[in-house]
Amino acid sequence: MPTNEWYTPPHVLEAVREVFEGPIELDPASCTRANETVQATKIYTKEDNGLMHPWTIDEKPARTFLNPPYGRTSSSGSNLEHFTRHIIEQYECGNVKQAVMIIPVNTATSWFEPLWKYSICFPVSRIRFLQEDGSPSDGMSFGTCLVYFGLKTGLFAKVFLQYGPVITPNGIYHRGEKPRQKTLVLSQ
Repeated sequence: MPTNEWYTPPHVLEAVREVFEGPIELDPASCTRANETVQATKIYTKEDNGLMHPWTIDEKPARTFLNPPYGRTSSSGSNLEHFTRHIIEQYECGNVKQAVMIIPVNTATSWFEPLWKYSICFPVSRIRFLQEDGSPSDGMSFGTCLVYFGLKTGLFAKVFLQYGPVITPNGIYHRGEKPRQKTLVLSQ
């Protein structure tokens, strides 16, 4: 039977912890099996519905990792849309101290557009998620990106350059190059 459970590989989670300079405190779209690798202090499962809770730990801003569920669970939009909106809201209201979200690169959707104001890593190779039994998948049929919410954009770029180019509000980073400043081109 096909599954919708795809787990983030440990090497990506180690990079997230390096950017956080500490543990992952919250995984708001998780399960017990996924948390064996994520090792978050607190998780919300499908039954808990992480969208219904503030993303804090003991009412303090949390370092959050999010691998949201794909697909739809309601007629009111995709899970990716709901979780993307929620992580932005939780970060901007101060409930999230730092966060990394791993999502499909789908820049043609309305839910992706607000992410451009954050730092984004575009891996040059497809990330091989893990299956429920812990074995690597054959690969996703689409690319993914990692979006960073927080003040340590330079550290995020430094750590995640191992996967591919990083676009930040301050410029574009490529391996072995100094960051290139963004340029603004306006057409009439």
